Amino acid sequence: MGGIDGVTIQEFERDKRRLISRIVEELTNKTWKPYPYLEIEVAKDKSPEEKRKLGMTAIRDKIVQLAIKAIIEPRYDRLFVGNSYGYRPGKGATKTIRRVLQECKNKKYKYVLRLEFTAKTGLISIRFAQSAMLE
Repeated sequence: MGGIDGVTIQEFERDKRRLISRIVEELTNKTWKPYPYLEIEVAKDKSPEEKRKLGMTAIRDKIVQLAIKAIIEPRYDRLFVGNSYGYRPGKGATKTIRRVLQECKNKKYKYVLRLEFTAKTGLISIRFAQSAMLE
């Protein structure tokens, strides 16, 4: 499989030195422009009738994204508090749920907030937290 620009991984691999040099040149000259995302729907593994949306990009754009991530992530990840779990290395939904359960067992609170993960974004719904705090 390749990118939305029609370049396959194999094609990129065959000419990677030239293509990466070109990416570096475009980034250095501030002329690099990413391709727009192509939104596609794919069937979910456990429920083929349900679809999830994916954003596809060009291989060269993914390389730039990963390079930026490799530079930024180590610098900024350490600034997050330990109980921040969203889109962080070594974290995830399972560890989030474990942490919530651990906190519920170890602390004596007068109420519990209802947490919900959305299948589309993996985010916790805040509406329930806000409404519980207002009661």
